[in-house]
Amino acid sequence: MIKARFSWCDASLNEFLRVLGDLLPKENKVATNTYYAKKLISLLTMGVKKIHACRNHYILYRGDDYKDLESYPNCEQRKTTRWKRIGASISIGKMQKKNKKQNT
Repeated sequence: MIKARFSWCDASLNEFLRVLGDLLPKENKVATNTYYAKKLISLLTMGVKKIHACRNHYILYRGDDYKDLESYPNCEQRKTTRWKRIGASISIGKMQKKNKKQNT
C-alpha cells in the first residue's frame, strides 16, 4: 500500500524492506524484496472478474438476461455496441496527424 500511495519504484521499496529487516530482530518475517512482498500480499487479495457495461450506463452485461447481448435494446437507436472500436479511433488519430503535416 505504501508503494502505491507514494509512487515508490521497486528499487526504493527493496531498499526500505532491507533497512526494515535490519532494524528488526533476526527472526522477523519481513519480505526481503518487492517480489516476496507482492507474493505475500497476493494471498490476501480477492479475484477480479471483468463485467462489460453499457456505454450509456443502462445495464451491466451479466446474468442470464444480458450476458450474451451485443447491445442493449434501448441503445440500439444510437447504434451503440457493447464492444469498443479500437481500429476506428486509431485511424482517426493518424488522419489528424497527417492533415496537420499537410497544412504546415
